[in-house]
Amino acid sequence: MQDDDLTKIIQGCIARKSHSQEDLYKFFYAYGITVALHYAKDLDQAKSVYNDAMLKCLTKIEQYKGEVPFKAWLRRIVINSAIDHNRLYFNGNFVEYNDYASEIPTQNTGIESVLATDDILLLVQKIAPSYRTVFLLHAIEGYKFIEIAEQLGITDGGAKTLYQKAKTKLQTLINQSFEL
Repeated sequence: MQDDDLTKIIQGCIARKSHSQEDLYKFFYAYGITVALHYAKDLDQAKSVYNDAMLKCLTKIEQYKGEVPFKAWLRRIVINSAIDHNRLYFNGNFVEYNDYASEIPTQNTGIESVLATDDILLLVQKIAPSYRTVFLLHAIEGYKFIEIAEQLGITDGGAKTLYQKAKTKLQTLINQSFEL
């Protein structure tokens, strides 16, 4: 899709034209589901996250000012919707631990050279949602622990601990899956 076409669709969405809204939904469906799947436990939850994200996107589309690419703006909405879903899953409480993050050893095994990103993301799906969310926000999206803590309503130390626990669980899953 050309930038001009996307601009026309966005303008149609601002004007609340249903065909433009449908076009936007369909055009970004695969992308949105892919992003949502990183945070969701399964495809059904990812679809729910994407639907919620698109509802938010379409009801607030007039707030999109074009300062960032639309895809990046939508990605932020999908991630926030996934966080909202995970909050509901935990009744608003992420599992939080004392700040033991500095006590957990980390090992650089060079595993990234053996595994593809898709392999790692499939394994990330197997770790607990609270671990997965923090891991993805930090490792994939590049958020700082303080930002993650604010978004999830936990302490900075809790975010660091959840991240370290996620890395430990992921390393265990990698070792089991690939017998390294």
